[in-house]
Amino acid sequence: MKKISKLRGKLWKMNKMYSCLMVLLLMVACTKEVKNDTPEEVTEEVQEFNGQLPTLAKVPSKLKTELDKWAAFKAFETEISRLPQTEADQLTFLLDELINKEKELADSDFPPKFDLPAVKSRLMVVKTFVLQTKAVVEEKGDINMQYAKMITAYNSLVKQLSEAMEENIVEEFLEEGQ
Repeated sequence: MKKISKLRGKLWKMNKMYSCLMVLLLMVACTKEVKNDTPEEVTEEVQEFNGQLPTLAKVPSKLKTELDKWAAFKAFETEISRLPQTEADQLTFLLDELINKEKELADSDFPPKFDLPAVKSRLMVVKTFVLQTKAVVEEKGDINMQYAKMITAYNSLVKQLSEAMEENIVEEFLEEGQ
């Protein structure tokens, strides 16, 4: 019996020590950081816009002949080429039309030369910037920066299409040489 009571005493001390340790650990883990009441200087990155809007990229003639065979792209290109001449009050309508043409383009059958993930991803980027531009127009915000981003995204799409066309020409040339 003495051994049992001695063992209980040791267990009681261990439980007590374990409980104290857990409470101490809990207190340390749950303490909040003391925040300094002095406000920190908030700095915002402001992108400067130099006022020069980018122009739509001119599609190279070899690429143009291939893209003219792709009706959905031709319709999309026609809509986006109307952007520079569009008045501010008609911009929402044109952006809606552009969204519809982009949707038709994305759902269309891509020609094998342009059926590449890089081309499709550039098209998705253009869609994103068109939607963002529409949101800025609807909020009656300053659209210059967003317009520039949208045009830059379109120009990147044209560049990607041109690069895909060049890669196909090189591949065809190499296949003919074999």
